[in-house]
Amino acid sequence: MGRMGKRGIMQDLEGNLIAGDMPKLQSPFKREHKEINGSKHYVVSPEVDLDYMWVFEDKEVYAMEKLDGTNVSIVMRDGELKEVWNRKNMVSKKTGADTWENTEGFNHVTEGVNHAIDSGEINKVMGTNGQYFGELIGLGIQKNPMDLDHKTWVPFETYGKEYLVYPEWADLPKDFDNISNFMKNIHSRYFKIHHGKDEYAEGIVLYRPSTGERAKLRRDMFDWWIVENPGRINKHVNTYNKAPKKQQPEGMQGEFSILSKKFKQNLVTKEEYEIERDNILKKYQIR
Repeated sequence: MGRMGKRGIMQDLEGNLIAGDMPKLQSPFKREHKEINGSKHYVVSPEVDLDYMWVFEDKEVYAMEKLDGTNVSIVMRDGELKEVWNRKNMVSKKTGADTWENTEGFNHVTEGVNHAIDSGEINKVMGTNGQYFGELIGLGIQKNPMDLDHKTWVPFETYGKEYLVYPEWADLPKDFDNISNFMKNIHSRYFKIHHGKDEYAEGIVLYRPSTGERAKLRRDMFDWWIVENPGRINKHVNTYNKAPKKQQPEGMQGEFSILSKKFKQNLVTKEEYEIERDNILKKYQIR
């Protein structure tokens, strides 16, 4: 999806576009196992995952509503829609002027894409070759939280950028408490547009346009959601037995690790990197 919805596309030896899969998004906060209401839950902690420091330090990052559905992408070639993919596999391809070959069991995907064609959203990327990602939502998908009477595909590149971005993220102080409060009170822009009333959003996806990096936060990742929803089944908490991440090294090694990640993410210049590196060496009496 690099630069919002459109992925960096690979080509084979003959120059044909090769579609890629949508990577699974992670939280920018480290998660921990915590006992809440008498049971264990996997929730975010105030500790930042160093791989996602760009979320907090890069001002180009923006937040878009995370829709609760199924990730689906389309592939445009020669100005025409040629393929439809779920997260990892092609599920439909164009075999004629108006004919499609669908993988068994995936008719619901092309049904949603066809609705997006009728709505004109796909026409907005016609003529531009590439792979475009979006979310398949609606009737029969993930309990249909948007309460739609149909299936549709919502493209991130067009509809998402135009209607689902939260402008208040730009001025939000990027610390855990402020972000937690933001998530606690965030409402669905999509639901408001289609039903004229407020409903909580599932969460947000954080985008860094210059690199195509993404992260996600859901409301049910926070301990206050567990407290406020006693007895409610959280479909995302089946990771209790997940192996914890390796601990960040401490001391000089830890400081060098942080500095290295900042440099790789273009958060410091080469000159700033070298100055800070020398300062760390002096601090630990290496120089």
